[in-house]
Amino acid sequence: MNIKGLSHEDQDAIRLAMEYWHACWDWESPTLLGIDFVEFDHVVSDWPNVRKGDEDVATLAAIGSLRELLLGASAQPKSAIQSVIGMPYDRAASLLEQLSQT
Repeated sequence: MNIKGLSHEDQDAIRLAMEYWHACWDWESPTLLGIDFVEFDHVVSDWPNVRKGDEDVATLAAIGSLRELLLGASAQPKSAIQSVIGMPYDRAASLLEQLSQT
């Protein structure tokens, strides 16, 4: 994932999605997102800068956070997405698709 190639709006939406899951982290989160809390915490605290060697972890964190927020068992209603990540559901779904193809 080329984070620097994302717009500031996209970077901010991903950051907000990750912050949402950071605040809601529980025992199921590592399974849902594919990474543990320490790795996730590093990505969130450094975002949009990614430590050398952490590109794969950052990709898991970004895609997992958006996927779970939009489509997961704990997904928010489509009408609430704008207030959580600052962009409407349809735009966020397009961003998720874009990230998933890289």
